[in-house]
This record gives sequence, C-alpha cells and structure tokens, in this order.
Amino acid sequence: YLDNDLWLDNARHANAMAKKLADGLSGIHGASFLHTVDANLTFVALPGLVLDGLEADGFQFYRMEDARGSFIRLVTAFNTDPAHVDGFIASAAQHAA
Repeated sequence: YLDNDLWLDNARHANAMAKKLADGLSGIHGASFLHTVDANLTFVALPGLVLDGLEADGFQFYRMEDARGSFIRLVTAFNTDPAHVDGFIASAAQHAA
C-alpha cells in the first residue's frame, strides 16, 4: 500500500472523482454546495424533484436538513468508477429538466 505511492494514487483518484461529480452537478439548476470540494467528500443541495428522481433511478443516499434546506453527502473512493459518476450526473440532469 505504501510502495510506489499507491496510497497517494488512490487518494488522487478519489479526489478527482469528487471534483468530477461537483463539476457535473454544478450545471444543474438549483444545485448549491455547502462547502468547497477539496477532498473526496461533497455536500450538495439539490431540488427535491432531482433527489426523488435519483432515488427512483436506484441511487442511494441519506437526505439531511438544515436551515438551508435538504442536502446530501456524496463520497468517492479509490475505486469509484468514472462511468458511475457520469451516470449520477446524467440522472440528476435528466430529473432537473
């Protein structure tokens, strides 16, 4: 794990997938991020219809509430498939239309 900086490559991939996710979701009307995306963790508020649609499409997440409204936490990992990120973004965009 420590040999050849595997841990660093894994962290870079996880962080890149979170950035890809944030970049894709930022184009959705009504999307807002609670914090800047600097690591593999993203907190994003999306319209309720988008969240409902994502759930109907089989995506699983936990909805949280605060004074700003509903938001979800998305976490990427060393093994996150870029195609899965693209699928999540496409589903969100479809339900935002």
